[in-house]
Amino acid sequence: MAWGQRFAGWLGGMGVALLTAAGVTLASPASAQTTRSAAYQSAADAIVRNDYAAMEQIAKAACDGGDKDSCDLLLSFYTGGLFYDNRLPRGGTAFNPKPPKAVTFLQTLCDRQDFRQCNELAYNLARGWGRDVPKDPARALALYEKACQGGYRVSCDRGSSHAHRMANYAPGNARAIALSERGCDLGAADQCRDLAFALVKGTPTPANLTAAAGAHRKACDGRTLYSCFDLGQAYEAGRGVAKDSALAIAAYQKGCVSNNSDGRESCNRLGQMHLDGLGVTKNPVRAYELFASACLAGLKLGCHNQANLQMTGVGTARNPAEAEKLYAGACQGEGRLPESCLSLGRIYLSGAGGRVDVNRAAYALLQLEDMKATAEMVRESRALLVPHWQSLCNINSGVVCQGLAARYAGGYQSLAKDPVSATTLYQMACKAGAGPSCSMAGAALFNGTGVTKNLMESAHFFEMGCKVADLNSCFRAAVAYLQGSGVFKNKAIATKWIAEAARLNKSDANAARIKAVRDAIDAM
Repeated sequence: MAWGQRFAGWLGGMGVALLTAAGVTLASPASAQTTRSAAYQSAADAIVRNDYAAMEQIAKAACDGGDKDSCDLLLSFYTGGLFYDNRLPRGGTAFNPKPPKAVTFLQTLCDRQDFRQCNELAYNLARGWGRDVPKDPARALALYEKACQGGYRVSCDRGSSHAHRMANYAPGNARAIALSERGCDLGAADQCRDLAFALVKGTPTPANLTAAAGAHRKACDGRTLYSCFDLGQAYEAGRGVAKDSALAIAAYQKGCVSNNSDGRESCNRLGQMHLDGLGVTKNPVRAYELFASACLAGLKLGCHNQANLQMTGVGTARNPAEAEKLYAGACQGEGRLPESCLSLGRIYLSGAGGRVDVNRAAYALLQLEDMKATAEMVRESRALLVPHWQSLCNINSGVVCQGLAARYAGGYQSLAKDPVSATTLYQMACKAGAGPSCSMAGAALFNGTGVTKNLMESAHFFEMGCKVADLNSCFRAAVAYLQGSGVFKNKAIATKWIAEAARLNKSDANAARIKAVRDAIDAM
């Protein structure tokens, strides 16, 4: 069993990380270490004798004299790790952890400019060594900064993340930015990307788009593919650099790696540039290939663009059936695209994909009202569905009609409401057996909302609703016969409807208004 496996449970695995970085290695008996110092060998002899006091004394003296192997042995002893030597039984010897001594020793090594150990001390102080050594985030950050400035770039990354956590991820954290900047200078591509984002946000210092573009360039050169896309965008828009389509294309080409999700945006944008002839000769075939690559890597917009070409037969053979599948995939799940849902609805209604399916079309099109679709797209989706309302209601019952009506009645995304369509659908839903729609249709007719005011028809819809057990319809029907709204006053019929309302009632809130109407009827 590997030493990491043996010791994985120690304090949440912190010691494993520490030992790994400390350079403690596993050696089998066959790989005898013959070049280690005499002091180290003497310390190993003390281990065999189980004389840990002597081992500590010998190893400490040798470590102070610059013997790295003895330092590693001593660190292993303090952290409770396992040390393997050809002279020890196979499986090694376990030490009990001594966190306070480990902290002191790691600090000593850090003070000797061993930045790797500064990093490991920071890592463990950031998390704490249980009851023996509590968390010390401030000290941990200072140690990360020291190691990062000393050229240990792992600390730049860890330190930046730690600084962000300490500041509760406030934008523009100065210490986090400084760590990212140093990490970028040391060649850490992901730190270059973090730096670029901070420079674009411009907090706490003014935005520096030129420096941000430079950081993206370094990250892209370091194969951080996301940054290649950002760099290409900068060249296209002229953000911090002069506009240059050729350099934008070069950045996108570097970022577009086949079947790599990190580069899918670059592939898609490169495809669009080949389709439109931006900075390159128009090449629809190449555009299709790039869109397909972006789609395969999981970019819904790439799938949408690929489907568009399949629908038109540009850059590839026309294939509406395959386009339908691509639109369907882009119209569902996280990040679904309203443009794909609209295109999918068109296909289902036209039968271009091989079948007409009004139900699926409605499902696709109605999603637009819950998405970040433009007002124009929503209006088109509504217009496409108008001729199919009746069939939708007939196929799906009044519940679907009622749902459609509610969408038009409420409006979405600050769009203008459509009371005419809503009232029409409520009437259809009521006739299909959706009781609540009867109440809504009756109210619309009573008030003249989306339809000519008609009290007689209003009362008729209230009665229809009550017959299918809609409490509010029963209540409104009783009031109509009580007041003579669209019907002759009739105490017996009013009593019948209010009794039905009382029978259906399950709420204390409704009980009071039902009693008030019943009392008024009794007084007729």
